[in-house]
Amino acid sequence: MSTFSPWEIIPHGFGNSGHSHLLQALIRRGLKKVLHSQEEEFLAALPLVDMEVFPGEMQTCSLSLICRFSPGVEKFFSEMLARWLLPENRIVSDFFLHTTFSFAQAPLGKFSFCEMRFSFSNEYDAEGIRKSFSQLASEIKLGAVSPYQAHKILEHRGLFSSEKNSLIRERVASLIHRRPEDFDYDIFGQMQHFFLSCREDFKQIREHAHLSRIVYVFYLFRRRLRKVTEKAPDKRHVSFKVGQIRLHQPFGPQRVLSVFIGINFLKKHELFEERHVIRALQEHLPDATLVQGSLFVYLHKEEGIQVLYLEIQKQNGHPFSAEEMQKLRKQFPNTLEHQVEKLMPALFMPRNEEEVMKNIIRLSQELKYLKDIPQVFISFEEQTDVELTFTVVLLRVLLDASPPLRDLFLKKSSRYVFVEDRVKNVGLMRGKYPKEATVFRLKLSKAFYVRSNHSVDLLKAREAVSQSIQEAIGEFRDYNGGMIAKQSENLRALKTLVLSSTVKEEVELEEFFHSIHPIEMRAVVEPSLLKTFYELWQKIVEVEEEIPLDFSFRIEKEGIAFMTRFMEEEIHTALFEGVKELQLSSSKWVFFSMKKRSVSYLGFLLLGVEFPKGEQLLDHIQKLQNHFCFSAS
Repeated sequence: MSTFSPWEIIPHGFGNSGHSHLLQALIRRGLKKVLHSQEEEFLAALPLVDMEVFPGEMQTCSLSLICRFSPGVEKFFSEMLARWLLPENRIVSDFFLHTTFSFAQAPLGKFSFCEMRFSFSNEYDAEGIRKSFSQLASEIKLGAVSPYQAHKILEHRGLFSSEKNSLIRERVASLIHRRPEDFDYDIFGQMQHFFLSCREDFKQIREHAHLSRIVYVFYLFRRRLRKVTEKAPDKRHVSFKVGQIRLHQPFGPQRVLSVFIGINFLKKHELFEERHVIRALQEHLPDATLVQGSLFVYLHKEEGIQVLYLEIQKQNGHPFSAEEMQKLRKQFPNTLEHQVEKLMPALFMPRNEEEVMKNIIRLSQELKYLKDIPQVFISFEEQTDVELTFTVVLLRVLLDASPPLRDLFLKKSSRYVFVEDRVKNVGLMRGKYPKEATVFRLKLSKAFYVRSNHSVDLLKAREAVSQSIQEAIGEFRDYNGGMIAKQSENLRALKTLVLSSTVKEEVELEEFFHSIHPIEMRAVVEPSLLKTFYELWQKIVEVEEEIPLDFSFRIEKEGIAFMTRFMEEEIHTALFEGVKELQLSSSKWVFFSMKKRSVSYLGFLLLGVEFPKGEQLLDHIQKLQNHFCFSAS
């Protein structure tokens, strides 16, 4: 092993000129600590980072770096010193030099030499500069060895936005060359949109690698959604990606979860915003909160495609576990489908005054005795952006101590607005006590009756109206609400049975319940049997294999439940034909029908039917399955 000799330095690009001799002298001074080292020791000592202060009225500071050749190391070296040697002031160098060199007799490869000099007055203490430099030296050495680490160090310390933009361009350009099947030159349009739309503070605390990821994930999501939407335009498509990233906050690094979402719109007036995403996320991660300022949205109205990016963190600051992330990847896309809000115009159903008069006469005939309770007819009238309005026709017998109806309602008006339309007497009882008919409106805040999928629960709103009337006047008869009340009671009983076991998605349960026909049977079928019916549907929904016709069934004491899933409409008709062949009365069977995406679900519930009838239907379904599966193959 030979001894390293500093006299064999050959600066590149200067030949035997005077500049070459000057560079040799500067490099030798930088190598003074390893003048008599062996080659192996010399290489192990690299990178060499040194600082020297020359005293005088205007003191001069010289800082040098010697390392193995690394493209761009001079930019990293100058940026670190200029910005962070004196963090309160950016250094303007008097002299900066960068060159490459090698050794004439030792084949050790190519090396880089950098030197920066700057002057400073006595307002800066040389000892303070030395202290600051000693902290930077280890980072400079690390960045000189690895360009990747150099990028990381600069980002951690806060790289200028223009520098980050350049790094993003380089990374995006490399994707086109490395993965031409996935990326084309139109990705630069996506990148430019990002540059123009993204705030500087957003870029400042995020690493350039992740900012590049936002650009190309948005591009890939849009590309995928365009393709699948062309094939199935009537189907909701969701792209989703989640991962952990690090934010370089002023108070230190922070681990958060990055969330990418791509979704297509099926109709013109649909809305999908930050609040919808957060609500969906909190169904799976209840303590998740949005990282302020992290939302970034790209909406292409012509394509009907929207891509969003945001970050979430836990309220307690703890990181998300691998199990939580896996749960999110598996379940979250399905939840998103229910979060798209459909913007509907205000709904107004003009009141039929003839119908109102008929109801007044009908309810008046129900009042036959002085002790009869008030008779009420409730009907929905109007929906606006903020309110739901119901028209109420109320008939009562006015006794001597009966207060005006308006006063009774105004005392309880915290949850609604009472609007009186008209009051009239429609007859006398015992020739003395008037029958009073009052037509009025109750206006309720819409916000209390919007489901998590943004649909309005009119049944719940009507129940609120009924409860408000009871609080105001006491016991009454809901003339047109008997069946509705029984349905509500059955739905509550079903929720108690199901939600206490495995199901958390209340909207999905309500959707199932209101897809049961005939409508009157929703109030008749036992909740325990409805639970069996629902579980059978849940089971077949989870089947991932796509075959023309799949089915499942279950036998209970109260009846036999069948559930099918299929994609061809002709199967729907064929299944109903099988039920008609059983010749059951209308009170002996109900059916459930729903379509989600491109898959249809049709279920039958045979009530109090002996198994031979059920076996007959089972044979019919199996024959259909064999026929359609054979045809598909």
